[in-house]
Amino acid sequence: KNEVSTERGSGHPILRDTTSEGLPRSYSGVTYWNYGMLPQTWEAPVGDPPGDRDPLDIVDLGSKIRKVGEIVPVRIIGALPLVDTGEMDWKLLGIAEDECDQFESDDVFHLLENTNMVSSVKNFFRLYKEAEGKARNTFLNDGMPLGREEALGIIREMNEHWRRLRAEELPV
Repeated sequence: KNEVSTERGSGHPILRDTTSEGLPRSYSGVTYWNYGMLPQTWEAPVGDPPGDRDPLDIVDLGSKIRKVGEIVPVRIIGALPLVDTGEMDWKLLGIAEDECDQFESDDVFHLLENTNMVSSVKNFFRLYKEAEGKARNTFLNDGMPLGREEALGIIREMNEHWRRLRAEELPV
């Protein structure tokens, strides 16, 4: 798994993510989606639960395999409110713009009712840290995704957190 460095002055390179023990993080199981981040967003360590101090994560539900670091325009369709080891870790759900025509709908609730995509993503993120001996993650909102408009509101809020972080108005 790769992450974007959030260290000030780092130039924000893509790095191999590590466990709390400093070991390279890898996951058991297979994912059938692309996983990335939304630039110029930041989940501030405020609120209950506090944000995870990372850019917003995005799950591209399309079928094309993407390259590490590839910039892909994605249509946001919803968000999952994941609580990962006590921190808020939003998982945006989207479909790459070059694959939207393959989907009957860009409504997360349509996908929830008519495919197993959303439940597969939820199960993966609920269980993925068990391989490291950690507890299962949980979801707010009774595990239900939020719709497109709510997800866009989360993006606006996390963009404001990013702006305030850059202005040194929020704690790191």
